[in-house]
Amino acid sequence: MAAEHFLVLLTGPLEYRPGADPDAIADAAVEFLLRAYGADRAY
Repeated sequence: MAAEHFLVLLTGPLEYRPGADPDAIADAAVEFLLRAYGADRAY
């Protein structure tokens, strides 16, 4: 389930915002996923 959520977080915004910064989207997706699943930031 976590992998599916991560995929949606990465690809969903690109469908609606073609000019969005991929690095910013990836950073936000990782941050959200780690918070949602209770993991501490390891990097």
